[in-house]
Amino acid sequence: MAKMAEDAGFDSVWDYEFYRNPLVIHGMTAQTTSTIPLGTGLVTAAGRSPFVMANAAADVDEASGGRLILGIGTGAAAFTDLMNGFETTRPAARTREYVNLLRQIWDWTAGEGIADGETVGGQFYKFTAPEINPFGRRPLARKRIPIYTSALRETMARLGGEISDGVIGFMLPTRYLKEVFVPSVAEGAHKAGRSLADVDIASETVCSVSNDRAEAYRRARLQVGIYISHPVCAPLAEYMGLAADREACVEAMTARGPMALVDTVSDELVDAFSITGTPDECRKKLEQYRDCLPHVLLHPPYMPVLTQEESKDAYDNIISTFGR
Repeated sequence: MAKMAEDAGFDSVWDYEFYRNPLVIHGMTAQTTSTIPLGTGLVTAAGRSPFVMANAAADVDEASGGRLILGIGTGAAAFTDLMNGFETTRPAARTREYVNLLRQIWDWTAGEGIADGETVGGQFYKFTAPEINPFGRRPLARKRIPIYTSALRETMARLGGEISDGVIGFMLPTRYLKEVFVPSVAEGAHKAGRSLADVDIASETVCSVSNDRAEAYRRARLQVGIYISHPVCAPLAEYMGLAADREACVEAMTARGPMALVDTVSDELVDAFSITGTPDECRKKLEQYRDCLPHVLLHPPYMPVLTQEESKDAYDNIISTFGR
């Protein structure tokens, strides 16, 4: 599938973590592609030490010839923290420490920065360079792999603008991008003496394309409904004036399961939080992001309530609609 995106001229291909490990996936896609950047959007940081993450990222970057974009997040509260048993509180402070340590570890690997026996870190994470290291240092495809950090609201968007190479949002409507998200990234960038142009802004955007418009919307209702029902998306729905629509999704899914979303998710939710419709409609809707989102990550509907064939069809339709 990554090879299809590369052959179709897409700018990058992304995977994210739930059951499957995106670094493992991209270790494989690195073997079937040759030029397209490979992004993790996102890989969970809280369950991995910075040293483990730095090494795993270096593996994929080496295997791909320097094509990895390392997108990281602490993990969604009330979700990955529950299943993994780790803390995700104070995400901004944790992310700042984590990103700083990743870069220090890559510097150390390249023979720079941290002295033998020195400990660096902060309140949440630490790294100690061994005084004696018989294994020496590993080669790196690049000393600095681009780091993108996750954000939905202002605090994390400002942090990403300050410390990251890029910021990754999720289901961000164009109005929210223009009025809240992009200005927050810019504020963080200016704090660090950078311009907004120095920070890539990306967002995973549900995209459901089909020549059958009703089928495109059916698939989008399932994907958008499941995502918008999670507590982290509640502020976005409220900002868009769709809190009641979101609450109806939560109630329907709780009472009757995910398939109830087909009859519950409003057109307003689908249109606010996705690019959905026929190929011509979706190409026009994508244009609405041109002045507020440099890097649109087109996310096909795929949740388990959709069949494997439906998910593959959704992916193929994105390729045929937006490929160059």
